[in-house]
Amino acid sequence: MKQKEQTELLRTQQMLNEVNRKLLMTLGVAEVFPWKWELAERMVWFDARPSDDPEGWEIIHNDLFPVSITRVYEGIYKEDRPRVVRACRELLDGKAKKVVIELRFWAKKKEGLVLEWLEMHAIPGKYDGNGKLLTVEGSLMSISKRKALEEELTAAKERAEESNRLKSALIANMNHEIRTPLNAIVGFASLLSIVDDEKERQEYIGLIQSNTEHLLRLMNDVIDLSNIESGVMNMAGSDVLLDPLMKEIEQIYRPKAESRNLVLAWDGEQLGGHIYTDRGRLIQILEHLLCNAIKFTLKGTVRLGYRKKEEGRIWFYVTDTGCGISEEKKELIFERFVKLDDFVQGLGLGLPLCKIIVDRLHGTIGVDSKVGEGSTFWFTLPDLSGKLI
Repeated sequence: MKQKEQTELLRTQQMLNEVNRKLLMTLGVAEVFPWKWELAERMVWFDARPSDDPEGWEIIHNDLFPVSITRVYEGIYKEDRPRVVRACRELLDGKAKKVVIELRFWAKKKEGLVLEWLEMHAIPGKYDGNGKLLTVEGSLMSISKRKALEEELTAAKERAEESNRLKSALIANMNHEIRTPLNAIVGFASLLSIVDDEKERQEYIGLIQSNTEHLLRLMNDVIDLSNIESGVMNMAGSDVLLDPLMKEIEQIYRPKAESRNLVLAWDGEQLGGHIYTDRGRLIQILEHLLCNAIKFTLKGTVRLGYRKKEEGRIWFYVTDTGCGISEEKKELIFERFVKLDDFVQGLGLGLPLCKIIVDRLHGTIGVDSKVGEGSTFWFTLPDLSGKLI
């Protein structure tokens, strides 16, 4: 009989060991580990072992390890400590029967010391004969993966909302900005058939041409914006000789400036500069800045040029003697649909596109301006030889 009882006891012990093994394995997979806080001893017993790093913990499922409550407190991320202390105080004072709180904790893993998101559950444990609380018991569960997913979902939601907002703003702007040049083209084209005076006909042809060019720029900006929103923005690197390029741009835009009684000048020192970048995108940026300078300058001069900087960087600039930009506008100038003058044609996409392109080319862009004196729009680009654009 005694042998039978021993055999039964051994079998029960084996079953218990197997259950414990499976439980520990399950806790390990789920990254959950229990703990018990001995209040009088100010010690916490839980399935985690302090690492060699005084700030970190190595989470393992093994024998229970005692750790001082001070050490536990120091492992909690500094900004989360007040919340955890308040929650525990409510439990100890009997104001709460259970605590569930999310916190960040320094944990030592294979990749080194990392900030781990944990969800802590805590309940009152044992009481003495006088009803005094002796222990607090609970568990910690890793929720870092869940938090990362939540952040991704939040970011995706914000991107979707921003995209919808921008699309609505684009449609609202385009409704006016496209109709205006289209109406002008249709109107002046109709007048051509009934006007005999050659000078007047040439004037109408010029207006049709300028409105057509404006419409084409609008379409190009919208297409570029659409490509950016879709994550498609092609870049093609090449070695660009800057002196011929600046001279070419000056010659193209000089008639446009002269038609507004402006002087367009390239600060044409033969610097022999060259840079490995996307030539087409560089021209696109300079043309946007030049068009804006000519558009907002009523008299005086528009100048463009470049200077060599340290580490192979090139500083490009377009300077005008226009109306200047207020400090308030300067803060918003590179945001989409922000216009310097609501009475001037445009979608407010040119400068934001310039900034996006400059960012993609690993450069910086900015503006220096004084109201009533003029503005200098500038951007710097690095030499991207041997790098992917």
